[in-house]
Amino acid sequence: MSQILEDKLSTHIIERNGITYRFIVKNLKKAINGVIIFFTSAKSQAAKERNIYPYYARITWAKYLHEYCTIFVADPFELSPLCDMTNGSWFISPSGTSVLQTISSLCLDIIGKDHGPLMTYGSSMGGYASLLSGYFLGADVVIAECPQINLYEYPSSKKYLDNINILDKSITNVFDFMVHHPPNHNTYIYVCITDISHIQYIIDPIINNKYSNFIRNSNKINVIIQSLSERFGHANMNA
Repeated sequence: MSQILEDKLSTHIIERNGITYRFIVKNLKKAINGVIIFFTSAKSQAAKERNIYPYYARITWAKYLHEYCTIFVADPFELSPLCDMTNGSWFISPSGTSVLQTISSLCLDIIGKDHGPLMTYGSSMGGYASLLSGYFLGADVVIAECPQINLYEYPSSKKYLDNINILDKSITNVFDFMVHHPPNHNTYIYVCITDISHIQYIIDPIINNKYSNFIRNSNKINVIIQSLSERFGHANMNA
């Protein structure tokens, strides 16, 4: 594990089984107040053009959360040729293994046992990761903004999966995963009605009877459809 450079900001570069994981941690000593783990989205076109590496989504939000420990998780495979096609890996290695459980374990190692409530957040690819990692982390609250629910239905993640041999298909459909691992934490899924290009990939699984009954009968899963956006709708919390 990397050495903590200072209380307010530290960079952790950790290698496990030949994979390098990168985290930015802010205010580690305030983990006792609570911890928010941010999973990065697919790399934006602007970040690609500026050659930003590693890419951490929402990192500017930390300045509003200075009373808590915040951890920002990079995509460990963002430099792979496959990610150049899709801008993200959905935290699945080119060899077909999801690393979200490993990332969750590393985050828990970083913060230690003496911490307050734990929350995950992510948008789009990060929203998918937030939903699954909430289970692995034993989170108290999970927020997923416009997440991909079924990776085989969403075009970019499908392109990624079509080019690898995925070993555990249970992690490719979030609602299927939740049916078999009902969340004990409060889960909030946000989608904006103006997200014209992406909303179907969230709404279609929700209105599927297999999942709609499950969600309706759960007192832990909340789907919030927003009606206003200052942007085009996807990842509306940017607005």
